[in-house]
Amino acid sequence: MTDGNDPSFAKAQERYSAAIIGIILGIFTVLFITEARGESGIASVYTTKHGVKTASGRRLNDGAFTAAHKFLPFGTMVRVINKRNGRSVVVTITDRGPYIKGRIIDLTMAGANAIGMGYGLAPVTVELVGCEKPRITGASLVGC
Repeated sequence: MTDGNDPSFAKAQERYSAAIIGIILGIFTVLFITEARGESGIASVYTTKHGVKTASGRRLNDGAFTAAHKFLPFGTMVRVINKRNGRSVVVTITDRGPYIKGRIIDLTMAGANAIGMGYGLAPVTVELVGCEKPRITGASLVGC
């Protein structure tokens, strides 16, 4: 029988705690992604300078199909559909934002051009596509 002072018991307890945290994070990720299905609102174009570091640590590239979203995990891939013309593009979430009321996603210039919005705003629907690289810890998905 082991007691709380046994080092192997403490290590097992630490692994168990990490597994529980992974499961909880996985559940919240699934809830957030489920909530984002079919999200509608206004898309805007990044006005940040090319090459600036994003919240995910990646550099902003105006030619890449990336976007900013308030809560979706980095690496989540979403389809953005322009409601005015039906054009769509798949982008990867690499940053946080937009921070202006009513806006749901910030697109790079490449993403904005792909759906025909250019500089400015457009009414869009955002749909979940998947993860760029799913992160799995133990037996549970913990995010993108």
